[in-house]
Amino acid sequence: MAQTPKYELVFRDISLQIGKQNILSHVNGLAKPGEMMAIMGPSGAGKTTLLNILAGRQSMDSGTLTMNSKPITKQLRRKISFVLQNDIFLSQLTCWETIWYTALLRLPGSMPLEEKKKRVHDIIDTLDMRKCLKTKVGDVGHRGLSGGERKRTTIACELLTNPSLMLLDEPTSGLDSSTAYSLCSAIKAYARSSGKTVIMTIHQPSSKIFNMFNQLLLLCEGKVAYYGEVQHCAKFFEGISLPCPPNYNLADHILDQVKEEREVRERIIQRAEKQREEAWYPVRLRSDRDTVEVVSELGHRETQALLNTGDGLQLSNMCDKSKNGKLNGNVTHTEIKLYPKAIEGKVEFDESTFYDDTDEGRFRKEYNAKWPTSFWNQYCVLTKRSFWQALPRILSKWHIIQVIVVAIMGGLLWLNMSPSEERLTDRHGLLFFGVVYCCFLTLIDAMLSFPADRTVLNKERLAGYYRLSAYYLAKLTSDLPLVLILPATHITITYWMAFINPNFWVFLRIMGCILLSSALSHSMSMAYSALILKMHISIMFCTTTMLLLTLSGGFYAKSVPFWLEWLKYASFLQHSYSAILNIDLNSIDIRCAEGSSSYPSCYSNGTQSTNSSRYISREELLKEYTMNTEGLHEGHHISIVLLVTIAAMASTYIILRFIRKPHLT
Repeated sequence: MAQTPKYELVFRDISLQIGKQNILSHVNGLAKPGEMMAIMGPSGAGKTTLLNILAGRQSMDSGTLTMNSKPITKQLRRKISFVLQNDIFLSQLTCWETIWYTALLRLPGSMPLEEKKKRVHDIIDTLDMRKCLKTKVGDVGHRGLSGGERKRTTIACELLTNPSLMLLDEPTSGLDSSTAYSLCSAIKAYARSSGKTVIMTIHQPSSKIFNMFNQLLLLCEGKVAYYGEVQHCAKFFEGISLPCPPNYNLADHILDQVKEEREVRERIIQRAEKQREEAWYPVRLRSDRDTVEVVSELGHRETQALLNTGDGLQLSNMCDKSKNGKLNGNVTHTEIKLYPKAIEGKVEFDESTFYDDTDEGRFRKEYNAKWPTSFWNQYCVLTKRSFWQALPRILSKWHIIQVIVVAIMGGLLWLNMSPSEERLTDRHGLLFFGVVYCCFLTLIDAMLSFPADRTVLNKERLAGYYRLSAYYLAKLTSDLPLVLILPATHITITYWMAFINPNFWVFLRIMGCILLSSALSHSMSMAYSALILKMHISIMFCTTTMLLLTLSGGFYAKSVPFWLEWLKYASFLQHSYSAILNIDLNSIDIRCAEGSSSYPSCYSNGTQSTNSSRYISREELLKEYTMNTEGLHEGHHISIVLLVTIAAMASTYIILRFIRKPHLT
């Protein structure tokens, strides 16, 4: 693993109010490299909100956040990884594919491929994940990784960028005690060996897990109920007459106390407030008044040195005494009085000793850019990832069986259909059914699959994995060819069983029209799914729209009220159907009926021919069944469907880009 700077995170007086409710009120904390801090509290105490603020995913009303005494900038924020409580992945990818594609997207584009592989393997070995690399992630309907393996995969994806600060939101939720302990042990060992700063929210840990933490921040109703070393927590509660019973888990005990009646909760919070006045309390977390009192006891030279650190009276750059006479981060009120001579000059963390060996130093161009890799690299990686995610879903054996069964049934119903006037309605019915069925095939696939993909997209956009444009183009490139395979299979089987037209060029043109309509249906469904977040409502709108377009598609109703005539121009099914009829009727001769015919061209001098050698005039058929008389021919219909398809694709991107941007909370 590449070297990484060691960062100390200081958050002071963090407050947030939403409406009239105080979510967080004057929350302080200091997290050090190589240590783990636990944020605990009952449900609704503000744990996740605080973690979101520290990660930059939630704004705060007041307070300060610094890393190594510097305000957190976009560049510094890249050194922070945030492990979500929910493990969000593409279900059809294996554990290895998930981590590897993440590495290709998040690591600098100029980093050698072998180095990327080595980093991935190092993380896999650190988290002991070798045995599950070939296992698919899985979902509710498909067995895959276990809860612990999924959580390790989530952590592995975040460790790829070699962050200095790791934030984890309840990583042990849903895990059994043994798996939770194993996971926390791995995180603890990794933090200690690599010098990472780790902060995690955790709910009711076991005593073994609780004692792994170096520091504890206990929240109650958004306020600090305890901050300090885990080993001093029991003494704190004894001091307010709330001792932990013998043989009882201390973590459970303190959570029980902060859920007691209001008088007990207020007593705990008031005692926590008094901690700021005690000698051990970190200077950087004190109020301005307390800091001024400390500075007043120092000489002019020492006070000036502290003021020169850049944080004024907050003394955010003060540190403990070390061998070289400088200070590191643990100075206390008492130590300042004892060692005033040790505070000399500007006291701050020096990053120059390790900068050249870090990713930031070696790949400075990518780290200064908005994205770690180029558009083309993102497009190629996402295309391949989307393809392997979509392949088993779209071309599942049940989908293939369904399409083949329906196609064979349709072929049998219209088997060897003769080009005659008697079967003209059957002929048009087959063509219209083909359009509608293929459109519904692609519509349903997008409706059911895109909501899950959108969840992954939102997670990765928030983390800055890639450009939205690269993702969307990659998804279209990978999904559309797969999505159109099943409609093409249906058309091929039905067309040749019914023997609509022996001309192969006609077959290709008809298939092209139906596949274009299927692509439009798929794009329309994606737009609905992107705009409407609730799946059942999205499905309702999609199916209702398709049914309305089917009714106005030109097959069921040919004579409509004048005030509804506009529907045939708005229905893409009407345009697709009309284009197919133009292709079919212009390429084959339809024999007149043997009995009475409905077409004047079947009569000679007012008398119908007694044999079946006469054919209906193509002009008559086109006039009756198409929109040629209105100036709309095959090319016009195809152009309209193509333009609407492009508009539907563009609207999906606009919705994702501007309307449904992922929320930071």
